Amino acid sequence: GAGRGPLVTACLDAIANRQQSSNVNIHQPPIPPSVTFQIFAVEKNPSAVVFLKSTAQQDPKWQNRVTVVHSDMRSLTLEKLFGASSTAMDGDVLGGTRRSFGQPLGRAVDIV
Repeated sequence: GAGRGPLVTACLDAIANRQQSSNVNIHQPPIPPSVTFQIFAVEKNPSAVVFLKSTAQQDPKWQNRVTVVHSDMRSLTLEKLFGASSTAMDGDVLGGTRRSFGQPLGRAVDIV
């Protein structure tokens, strides 16, 4: 779970550093600013969820980038993340699937 969000903040910082990086590294190329991303902070503890939602509203780094999901990771489904009618993500997104017609769709990081 996300706890009170230190790993979420670390992910946001890492993305910002990669977007601003002028160093060319073939193993970690810069992320173009045009690339959008969404982080899902999943937490089952109600008091931690309140804290995460407050941070998502007040911290400029988190705003419009972090979605707080009050759920137990063990029972999480794509419908809880994207809605029953959403086709935004197909396949085994939570498992970090990287295949679609042989090309990566994006990157998934599972932190449990």
